[in-house]
Amino acid sequence: MSARHRVALCTLGGTIASFPHAGGPGLLPGEQSPNLRPVIERLLPGVEITEHSLAQVPSAAVDFDLLRSVVTHADAEVTAGANGVVVTTGTDTLEEVAFALDLMWSAPTPAPATSGSSSS
Repeated sequence: MSARHRVALCTLGGTIASFPHAGGPGLLPGEQSPNLRPVIERLLPGVEITEHSLAQVPSAAVDFDLLRSVVTHADAEVTAGANGVVVTTGTDTLEEVAFALDLMWSAPTPAPATSGSSSS
C-alpha cells in the first residue's frame, strides 16, 4: 500500500530519548532517540514516516540555533512533500519549544508540532 500522507519526525533528544538509571531512580540520557517510525506506521497505516535526528540534547540545551535548524529542516521537509512535521523534545521545555516554533514558522502549512514524554 502506498502512503497517502507523509509526516516528517524530527527528534531532539530529551526525556523521550532517556532510559531508566540501572543504579537507582531517575533517567539517563540516551545516545540516540528511539526509532519511533515502525510504531507510528503500525498505529497509522497509510502514513509514511520519515525520521531524522537533529540533536540529542536535554531540554535545557535547546537554544535558538537549534530551533532555527528545526525550522530549516521542517521547511525542507514540507517543500519535499511532507504533509506535516512532528518534533520530539524533552518535557521541561516542551511548551517553550512549541511557542518558539510557532513564532518562527511562516509557511502556510501548520507549524511543526511538538511531542514530549513524561516518565512515571
